[in-house]
Amino acid sequence: MILSIECVPVLQKHIKLEKAGMNEYIVTKKTENASGVGIDFCYMSKILGQDCNLLSFIGQNNSSKLYQSILNRDGIYSIAVEIKDNIRENLIIEYPDRMELIKDDDIRIVGEEINKFFKSISDVILDYNIVFISYDNINVIEDEALRIILNNASKNNVKLLIRLDQINYKYTFGLSLDTCLVDVETLEEILNIRLLSNTEIIKAANYLLEQNVSGVVVVIKNDNYFVVNRERVFEIEGKLSTKEDINTGYFMAGVANSINRAYDIEMMIRLSFACGFIKREDLYDTSLSTIKENMKKINIITYNNIEWGN
Repeated sequence: MILSIECVPVLQKHIKLEKAGMNEYIVTKKTENASGVGIDFCYMSKILGQDCNLLSFIGQNNSSKLYQSILNRDGIYSIAVEIKDNIRENLIIEYPDRMELIKDDDIRIVGEEINKFFKSISDVILDYNIVFISYDNINVIEDEALRIILNNASKNNVKLLIRLDQINYKYTFGLSLDTCLVDVETLEEILNIRLLSNTEIIKAANYLLEQNVSGVVVVIKNDNYFVVNRERVFEIEGKLSTKEDINTGYFMAGVANSINRAYDIEMMIRLSFACGFIKREDLYDTSLSTIKENMKKINIITYNNIEWGN
């Protein structure tokens, strides 16, 4: 079983407009979806046939009720931790020639609610063999209690999957991770150096492997991707129709599926990137056949790893 911990749940509304005249538009499509990196992870896991539960916050207002009803409709089982504030509600307005994103304020979580959140995690985390956490709410991740809970889970053979960024990396050192996704800018922040070549990037990934990553480090460099383990380095070329930012939740769902099915590293890479390149707006039209077609478009260049410091 897989657990996804979502620290920033979002109700995302999307309105598509078409031009009806000078400065006039008509609404041609309206959608409302539960959104968030951890929620994306659950949806893709479901497509891949994995049992995945969501642990997240839930507010008191109508948006929160709609968010929960969407999860129920889509078959995502949710362990909800109630808070007094409302969950975030974002609005995407799609014009014929541009997109506009209107973001709500971040949710406010008080100490008692954070403690309840941690207790909920602690109560269930050892029931799962893989845990993905969207480590992106500063009120939550700066608390030492979460690190203690996750470390205990890791010692009990729970595999932790996380995307490192320039905020959360300070709070993840000391955690034993199985797989992490990280961009070059964050690696430069961690090491306090500029990484000017692919060789330096691979050395930086090796540093994470030496510190606290037992399995794989995936590095994003603009439109290029490197997957590094202790034996080999894989450079990824995606031959998809458009070059998109990778969806962290979808990508990590591919990793989790690969771990559970004991796929080899190259199969894991193809599956994870095939999932990660799917657009969120295409999710409901995505099937296993879609992912298999994407897998054929992933080209992998392989070479031996280098040791950090050489």
